[in-house]
Amino acid sequence: MRNLLLAVIALCAVPLSAAEERTILFIGNSLTIYNDLPKLVTGLAQAGGQGPLLTDRVLVGGADLEKHWKDGVALERIRARPWTWVVLQEQSTATYAKAEAFTAHARLFLAAIAERGARPVLYLTWARRGEVAQQDAISAAYRALAAESGALVVPAGEAFRAWRQAHGEEALFRDNRHPTPLGSYLAACCFYGVLFGRDPAGLPGDAAGLDQATAARLQGLAWAAR
Repeated sequence: MRNLLLAVIALCAVPLSAAEERTILFIGNSLTIYNDLPKLVTGLAQAGGQGPLLTDRVLVGGADLEKHWKDGVALERIRARPWTWVVLQEQSTATYAKAEAFTAHARLFLAAIAERGARPVLYLTWARRGEVAQQDAISAAYRALAAESGALVVPAGEAFRAWRQAHGEEALFRDNRHPTPLGSYLAACCFYGVLFGRDPAGLPGDAAGLDQATAARLQGLAWAAR
């Protein structure tokens, strides 16, 4: 089944022209909810001349992929219409604290996404505030899943780590896990670079309340992390 999944995902990887309408479904929790990440991604796509980008979301605070699968709402939404991309975002610590459940339920979603002809996207999130050492485990879990499935990886957590090393954690976090607008903008730049294969350099930062110099630093980190 794994080889079949890889083959189907490969067929979904045909590049689109900027004029074509693209659709993206976000499945996740508060790490995506905070600062309305889907709206930030849409705004960057528009600013970058990437054509229409229509988004939908199944987001539940604190939910992991196991809960989303058992609830059934996300699966219904995947099957409801054609999608260009479907984003899977796991609860932050579940990638290593519940590694088997993460892998098992991510694989179920990946198969469902492939059946619909969409491209799966794994939203690689960040270690919690004060726990940057856990980033290796989070990144490894997402990367392993991508290697076996052919899914895209949006490496926001790795871009977060680069900012932490250069500037500390304060600007990224509003509490021990949730991002500030600056953190969400960094993640959105990662999405832009991966989905469209283009450097986000020069995109505006005003949607997140950022001056252009700060936005430029974040764009550079996002592009380097891909």
